[in-house]
Formats: sequence, C-alpha cells, structure tokens
Amino acid sequence: MSPRFRRLIGLFYLCVLTVGCHELDKTSSSRRQLKVSVTSKWDQSPFYARIPTMYDRVLVTSTDVGLSGTTLTIPESQGLYFVELHNPRSPGLPNEIYRHDTIRLFTATDARQAYMLTRDLGDHVHPINIDIRSLTYPIGSNQAQLALDQPTHKETQELIQVDPMQLRLDLESISGARTIDVDGQSVTLVNRATTENKTYARRWLERELTSLGYAVTLHSYGTGVNLIAEKKSALSSDGDIIMITAHLDTVMTAGADDNGSGIATALTAARALSEKELRQTIRIVAFDEEERGLIGSSAYAKHLAKMGEISKIRVINLEMTGYDSDDNGDFHAIDCNENTSSQLTRAILSAIISTGLALQPVEACTTRSDHSSFWNYDRPAIVLSQNFFGGDGNPCYHRSCDTISKINFSYMTKLAQVVTNTIYQIAR
Repeated sequence: MSPRFRRLIGLFYLCVLTVGCHELDKTSSSRRQLKVSVTSKWDQSPFYARIPTMYDRVLVTSTDVGLSGTTLTIPESQGLYFVELHNPRSPGLPNEIYRHDTIRLFTATDARQAYMLTRDLGDHVHPINIDIRSLTYPIGSNQAQLALDQPTHKETQELIQVDPMQLRLDLESISGARTIDVDGQSVTLVNRATTENKTYARRWLERELTSLGYAVTLHSYGTGVNLIAEKKSALSSDGDIIMITAHLDTVMTAGADDNGSGIATALTAARALSEKELRQTIRIVAFDEEERGLIGSSAYAKHLAKMGEISKIRVINLEMTGYDSDDNGDFHAIDCNENTSSQLTRAILSAIISTGLALQPVEACTTRSDHSSFWNYDRPAIVLSQNFFGGDGNPCYHRSCDTISKINFSYMTKLAQVVTNTIYQIAR
C-alpha cells in the first residue's frame, strides 16, 4: 500500500469519526461553514452554542445536523463570538454576521479584538468554538418535578432568619471596605481581578466556610480556580445536590455589588444552613473568570459532566443582589423557560410568600451570568439578581464607584433571606 493511499484511508476514517467529510475539507481550506437556526426550547440537536432567549433558542451548529436556517461562512483567520445586548433595536456591531432578538454573532481575529468591538456595550463577549470536535450533544432534560414541602398553614413552616450585621461584615470584607486577615497577613481587597487578590479572597472564603463545617476543595481548570464548599446530607443517599453559586472575580474595581453581593449572600445562606438537617447536599461554589465570559462556570459544568454528576445538580446563581434605588423590592429570578428551571423560580416565589417579605419579581431573560453554563447540560438553573433589566440596575456596574456606598443592605438582606429559605424548603 502506497503512503499516499494510506493517507487517504486515514483521512476517510477521520471524516467518519468527526461526523462529515466536508467539515474536514473546509478545515483544509481558508473558510469554514456552519448553520445558525432559531429553534424551540425542546430541540435536542447537537450544538457549538445554544443561546436562549425568553421563548426560543439561537442554535449554532454543524451543517451536517440538517436543521433549516442560515448558513454562515467564517474565514479561517477569524473566530466566532456572540454578545447579548440590552435592546434588540441596538445598532449593528462591526463584523456582525447574524442577529436574533438581543443576540448578535460576529467575527474577530482574537478575544482582544472581540472585546474592543463591543466594549462600549459593557456586556460579556462569548467565544464559540466551531471545531467539529467541540459539538455538544444534549443529555436530555430531566423532567422530574421539584419536590417542595408546602405546609397547610403558614405558621407550621419553620423560617430561617439571617444575620444582617454579619452579611454587611462579609460584604465589607470581600470588597475592600475593611482589612481582613489572610494567613496572618493584613489584606485589603481593592479588587478581585489580579491572581494575587483572587487567591487572598479564596483563602478568606475557605476559612469562613471551613469554620462552618463545610468541606472545601479547589477546582483548578487551567486559567483559573473555582472554590467548592459542600455539606453532605446525613439523611439521604440519593445524591441530589442544590448549588448556591456566585462569581468571585471582578473587573478592576472593588466589586461590592458585582459580585461581592452575590458572594456575601451565598456565604450568609451557608451560615444559616450549616446546622440544619437537610435531605439534599448543599454545595457553595465561587466561580472564577465570570468577567472573562463565564469561563470558570463553563469549566466546572464540563467537569461535572465528565464525572457523571451533572444530572444531580440544580443551581441558584446569585449576581448583583445589592442595589435597589427606589427600595421597591423589585428583583429578577431568571429562568428563560429553560429545561425545568421555572420550578426553581416557583420555589423562590413560594419562599417569598412564606417569609412575607416585600419583594416583587420582574420578568427578564439573560445568558449573562454563570447559571447559563448549566443550561447547556439541560440542568435547572436560575440567576437571582437586582432589577438590572427593568431599569433599576446599579449605575456603577463595572465602574470604580462599585463600592458599599451604593449598597441597599435592607434589600440585600431580604434577598439573602429568600435564598436561604428557598434552599431550606427544597433541601429539607
């Protein structure tokens, strides 16, 4: 057999293994093709990116999949990115090649150029890996209903109180408003953007959670580190896990609201639940590199899938829970009608009724936080946030004035209490 013939045989088998010879042909040329479709929430096609809106999805996939839609041709010298805008009527982006609702797909030579093209929008830019080997095959939605203990009378349900003074202390500590002790060293966290400061913040958080009896581990994935703290259930061995998540990193700011508020709220819930007997495992996760495009949560979701644990997970993600300028209690519990995520929203609303707190949900849909990393694996996940998309978002978002001076601690305490009682209601 000649070397040339052996090479052709090898290419043939590589084509079979990578789902379609024409994909291999395009790799050897200067341009690549893919398909972009708008699909229903129930579509289970493989994808490079699956981007939800409120009522449908933008699916970026291989031309082999056979969906109807728009065929896009991407030069080999360009990468593909997407960004989610506030307003669907926003003007076009440079290099924009596709739009649907608030979603824009565009090309750039690298991540830096992608950032420069969208920096005035203030939104995250997400790279899309369109190598044929990166296709994600959905595992299928878990349609099991979320069991909630609904008492006959309000007074029969135990309610958990959180400590507002400790909540404030935790936020001041994580956002540089007070000096903290880390391994005998006095540290002021002026930001959580540098590797050094993120390391200090994780060590402080690890100490606090360990003191509460949580088993703390670190998940290193190459460019960053996620912190994982777990309290296993002593009453059940079914393995279900409810995750309370928030991102630890910031842009080059103190990040009191984005996202010190989420970290402090998660820690507050961990404190209040630490001595409760629960029938589900509680896992607190502090994600790294959210500000760079949900990198830490994407890596962790992929890790859970690889370990065979992803099907056990439900996620309540906390993102900017500290701003309410008019003190009217408006907030978001965002599920985008993805998978069975709306069950978690209903659990939040049930806890509001149980606690009697003056909070009012405002509908919104976004992929712009770590909850959306778990939608790609068909898991229930929501993000709890201030009324960011309803006109009352923190004006210091990604600015140097994101300090505790803008925090509404009464509002933040209410959200912390709702989160804590929601988890208790689910995991009890």
